Amino acid sequence: VAGGDAPAGTTNVLVFGCSVSRPPERLLLPLARISDDLPFHHALFTSITLHGTETIGKLSLEKDLDHVNRMASDWLHLQDAEGTTAVSAVQTHPTVADTARALVALCEALPEGKNSPVRVFLCGSLYLVGGFLQLLFIF
Repeated sequence: VAGGDAPAGTTNVLVFGCSVSRPPERLLLPLARISDDLPFHHALFTSITLHGTETIGKLSLEKDLDHVNRMASDWLHLQDAEGTTAVSAVQTHPTVADTARALVALCEALPEGKNSPVRVFLCGSLYLVGGFLQLLFIF
């Protein structure tokens, strides 16, 4: 896997979240293995809870946050174990909405602001993808 047809200076962002019942390391390992060819400059980890006012599968937000921190820790360990040279700047966020706001802020802080080329790789859970799709209509 290579970086593809991205313009020079493109920032690659990994947005990842999976349910507590899924082992994140199994889902993150393939991403860590390709991250030298397709470096993720930033990695944002989140729960699959959209706003924090609801719970999915009766999980508490506290348990979700522990899982989010575990995903971020697993990512850093996997990058290290794979000998990745391009280590991501990692952020954790409690909800999908918080992560979307952080992604917008990250893009605005890039050298060319909103005109900077950015590729976002959103994965881990269909709940996460669906949550981002819902938020697209709000932003």
